[in-house]
Formats: sequence, C-alpha cells, structure tokens
Amino acid sequence: MTTRFINDDALLKNGGRKAVRIQQGDLAHLMYKLGEKFFHEEWGDDEQLELPDDETWYRSNCYDELIQYLMKDSTLLSDVSKYNVGCCSEATFDGMANNGTTNLTGMHTLSNGLTFYGFFLSVDCGPSCAFVIIYHDGRKLRAYMPTYGNTVNVDFKCVLGVEYEHMDSMSKIETKYKKAGIWREDEDLFRMYLAKYELDSEFCYWDAIQSDIEARIEILDEMYEAPKEKANRTKKQNNATTANNQKPNVNSALPEYIQEFVKTANDNPHKKVMMIVNMGPFGEVTYSFADALKTTIAVNLGGNILRFPINLVGTAINTKYMQGYRFIFE
Repeated sequence: MTTRFINDDALLKNGGRKAVRIQQGDLAHLMYKLGEKFFHEEWGDDEQLELPDDETWYRSNCYDELIQYLMKDSTLLSDVSKYNVGCCSEATFDGMANNGTTNLTGMHTLSNGLTFYGFFLSVDCGPSCAFVIIYHDGRKLRAYMPTYGNTVNVDFKCVLGVEYEHMDSMSKIETKYKKAGIWREDEDLFRMYLAKYELDSEFCYWDAIQSDIEARIEILDEMYEAPKEKANRTKKQNNATTANNQKPNVNSALPEYIQEFVKTANDNPHKKVMMIVNMGPFGEVTYSFADALKTTIAVNLGGNILRFPINLVGTAINTKYMQGYRFIFE
C-alpha cells in the first residue's frame, strides 16, 4: 500500500536556489549574530540574548527565542511571506517532530553537502505551523519552506488550519473540492484538504520534505569562510601574487640557455637551481643564481635586473666552446 502524505501530488521544483557548504557551528554562529542584532534593537545593547548551556544546542534543540528575533530579518521574512508565517513555538516543534524516518528539525548536513537548521513556524504563534529551514547562500542567510510533505495548503497558499484568513479564491476552490468529492458544508477547510490525501491528521513526512529540499536547493562547490578567515586568505593570496610578479621574466632577446635558466629557477622557487655548462675541452662549469648575483654583467629581464657570469651571456669565446647544459637541484 502506497503511503500518502500532504501534497504528495505536488511537482518538485528543480533548482532556483543556491547554497554553499558550511560547517554546522558556523551556520549556528551566523544565526545567533543575526538574531542578536534584532534583540539589541528591541532591548538595547546592555541586554544579552542568551544561548542554552549546551554549546551544541543547534544540533537538536529548537531555540524559539532566537528564531523569534531571527525572523525579523527582511530577507528571511520575504522567503516565507507566501504563507504568512514568522513565529516559532517550542510546543509545536516538539509535537510535529515525530513522523517519518529522519527528523529534520535542528541542525543537519545532508549527503549532498547542504547544511541547514530546521524548525517550525506558525501564524501568530498559534497551533497551525509548517516546517522551514535556514541555510546560507554564500552571501546571507536564507529561509525555505518546502511544499512536498509539509503542512501547507497550496490551494489557499497558507499553513494548514488558517484557511479562513485566505478566502479570496473561495468560490474557485469550492468548485474544485466539489468536483473531487471532498466538499462538506459543515467541515473545516483544512479537514477537506486532508481528505484530498486520504488523511485524518496533519503531519510532516520527512522523506518527502528532504526530497523537496534536495531538488530545490543547488549546492555550490565552495565552502563558506568567516569574514576574518577570508580576509587572511585573500591577504596571503595577494602577497603571493606580488611575490610572483617580482620574479624575473624571461626576455626572448636573451640566449636560449639563459631563458631556460631563469624559467627553471622561477618554476622551482623552493629549490636551489644549478646550471652545469659543458665547455668542451675546458670541462664543465657550474653556475647558480647566487653566482650570477656576484658577477660583472647586468641583464635586464622585463624590468628586473639580474647579474650573470660574463662568460655565460654569449661572448664569442664561450659560445664557441659551449657544447650543452643541464640543470640540477640542491
């Protein structure tokens, strides 16, 4: 027998939202800082938005006071405005968290890399509620309310139980319900909606909700970095770029062996590069950049001055006897 659940006839939407990978502790910290901002706006900077004693509260608990202030953020409110919710109730959280195979309330990281915090939002802190998640899109915190398996009425575009506040399209829906054979004159509207799915009570079907989330939110191949860590990494990258720009460039006007000497040294910045020149009857002569810096001729390599042994630059004598060269590393 096929298990039925709320909105099991809804089509899953693929894509349209993006999220970065983020550590659970980092997401919890961002949630707290945003909630704290609105807490201070209401109560002043001298007051403190306290966290539960457990440092890993975000793994299993619904911190309703934090959600209360967090949902004052305009972006998060806009994300769920379609269903007119915004208040968290701890009792509701506990009451709805007992169906399906994987309870998605609290902090979770799915197998695809998406980390989110799941909780229930209600209308005016009443008993009617629906499941919502908070995640990070790479720029800011975002909220998403799944449809598939969630306690929302897509006909009235509201949380189950508050249909009476959304009666604008009542005549059309009445016709639809009568055609489906679920219209009852004295029945609550949300009971009729449950009857569409052959259900007697509302509940969240976690497997379906997870499928909705995984389909809707695309995971980007990047990891969230805290601003301070990102600034330090950027500084290191800029320093490395500056150092690379200061490396000698190979001037094509120079003899081939000098070009290769410079290129080899640049490609191996952490090694001491030695060039061994075969001077025919005079044997092999070894040169390094350390030697080059002490010699008598200056060569301009793209604006960077290097000094090379005078008999390595290409006089008539050394080119006459040079029979080859090779590089070694120390």
